[in-house]
Amino acid sequence: MSEQDVVQRMLQKGGAKPSATEYMLQQVIFVVPAAERKSLLGKRKREAEALRQRYAGCAQAREFVKGLVDVTVRDLGRVLAPELPPEWADSIKNAQPGDATKVRETDRGVEFIGVCSAREVSDDRVAQMVLQGEAAKGGEADDVERKYTEELRAKARIVRR
Repeated sequence: MSEQDVVQRMLQKGGAKPSATEYMLQQVIFVVPAAERKSLLGKRKREAEALRQRYAGCAQAREFVKGLVDVTVRDLGRVLAPELPPEWADSIKNAQPGDATKVRETDRGVEFIGVCSAREVSDDRVAQMVLQGEAAKGGEADDVERKYTEELRAKARIVRR
């Protein structure tokens, strides 16, 4: 969506900018190598759950994991609610600031996400993101995507060498 489209959408909705929740997130990963996945996964999951129960917020997370082997803490920074990965979105939205999400198995191993803070924001980027999401739900994005794909197929040239 261009800025003009966003402005038109906002005017149609009464001129108010939409708002979204902005989260400061921290990811705690208990690494499980693929070769040892079957033997270590259960143990690592118990360790992660124990740490999650004692999780006291983002400021102390690095101190908690100092003595643990193959555990990393990643600051994910500021993430807006529409940008949240679908598999984590519900658990992040349900967690209070200072809490952690449930432990999940991923391709990296076992991990959970700590919610450092949450606040409502309303700026141009948020407005564009929220309105794009609404347009996608309304099917407009599908129409644009279909037209673009048809155009690409029509103009595509395959060169065999």
